[in-house]
Amino acid sequence: MDTPVVPTPPAEPSSEAPASGPQFRIVDGQIVIDQSSLAVDRHARAAARLGDMETVEENDFTRLITSNSFMNTSKLKGPNIWTDAETELFYRGLRMFGTDFEMISKMFPSKQRRHVKLKFNREERHCPRRIDAALVGEKTIKMDIEEYKAVTGATFEPVESIEAEQRKMQEDFEAEQKRIADEQAEVMRKKREELFADDDEDVAKKKKAGKKGKQKIIYGLNGEPINAEA
Repeated sequence: MDTPVVPTPPAEPSSEAPASGPQFRIVDGQIVIDQSSLAVDRHARAAARLGDMETVEENDFTRLITSNSFMNTSKLKGPNIWTDAETELFYRGLRMFGTDFEMISKMFPSKQRRHVKLKFNREERHCPRRIDAALVGEKTIKMDIEEYKAVTGATFEPVESIEAEQRKMQEDFEAEQKRIADEQAEVMRKKREELFADDDEDVAKKKKAGKKGKQKIIYGLNGEPINAEA
């Protein structure tokens, strides 16, 4: 008698999906943050996503062929197309400027920052080791301003001119601050003068009123008092 064959359940993936945020763990009864969860390994995530893909074999009977099957479906058009020479220059820019895509884009007159960013994303997917070597590997290329000027045609203002402009801006700022302080001091001086003038006027009025109130009483022959100023 044949033994029935029990289907084998599919094997579960050995590694869990990477966490999308900081993780915590308990150490000596206290909750502490897991330092390893603060760093994101994009290459490991990309490899994990590739591991979940399934290989599908197609043939003429299962694959539907339409007019779209013979059309060019590539999205790399215009500035998104990179030649081998441009790719080499792209990596040279990475070694000099890191991920400053704005600076690198100036090396390609027909491309903008977003084109360089898309190129970086594609190279990071297909050539991660070369990207890592260009960014964190041994630096064999130093930033060469003269080479950058020759490639981009850009012109830079001399350092002396920039420093002179900064000094002038600082002097103008200080002069403006002094003018504001002088205006405020003048306003306060006028207010004090007005206040003291009011006080002097009040004192003068009180003295005058006091003189009017000081009188001498004189009695007439009939014994009645007669008021007379002193």
